[in-house]
Amino acid sequence: MNALVYQNCREAGAVVLKLAYGYTVEPHKQDPLVDLADVSIFLPSWFPGTEFKRIGQRSKEAFDNFGGKPYNFVKHQMSQGTHHPSYLSSILESEEIEPGSEKEYVTKWSAASIYAGGADTVRIISKQNSTQVQANLQHRQCPSWHPSSSPWRYVFHDPMTFKPERYLGDNPEPDSHRISFGFGRRICPGRVMADAAIYLNIAQSLAAFNIGKKVVDGKEVEPRVEFQAALISHPEPYDVSIKPRSSVHEELIRAVEEEYPWEKSHADELVNIKV
Repeated sequence: MNALVYQNCREAGAVVLKLAYGYTVEPHKQDPLVDLADVSIFLPSWFPGTEFKRIGQRSKEAFDNFGGKPYNFVKHQMSQGTHHPSYLSSILESEEIEPGSEKEYVTKWSAASIYAGGADTVRIISKQNSTQVQANLQHRQCPSWHPSSSPWRYVFHDPMTFKPERYLGDNPEPDSHRISFGFGRRICPGRVMADAAIYLNIAQSLAAFNIGKKVVDGKEVEPRVEFQAALISHPEPYDVSIKPRSSVHEELIRAVEEEYPWEKSHADELVNIKV
């Protein structure tokens, strides 16, 4: 299960890092930029007394690195003429930005927010909780299945059950997808990309794999649908069965990396970047 979570996070992180910074992650081992995000997003527990000051300093350093290192990485690449098109490079090319200015601060952290806001996913547990739904390819509820916000205007029958069919029929329940990414001035700017990424990922996964409950001693193990109380609400550890749909599908899966190999990572270059 840990390997599955790792692959999900790595995939989501690779996409947004490419978009935000033109950065290619290390595919086969720990990546320094991914590690920076782990430290910054998943803060340590707070303790009373003098420990508070020490942890506060460590957290500040982590956040400074999280925003500053990839920002300086793109500036360094641009000075060398080796940068890849990205959100940040396009701003730096089109705007006059003075070092230390408010404009630089906003630019730096707007790029960091793309990664912080888009680098995680929790969809696999919902897939393996409904084999019937997989068969029907009813993907629509995934973005709003476990919303972090509290739009109380929308009330569902049996809300914690993955039931995309709730939106079908003559008397469908209200479609919360319109507000699952927030609303008004605080609406998520990455919602269109998130929708497309979720759709493609689910479609590709279900085309190649059968995802279901784990079987132990001939009995299906019912997964616990519980979530962690954290800045990013991950599901608690659970068991899942993921198998290729056939030997032909397995060959297709194994052929992907050979036909579409990873680009060379920027990890070694990032290590030498100073904040």
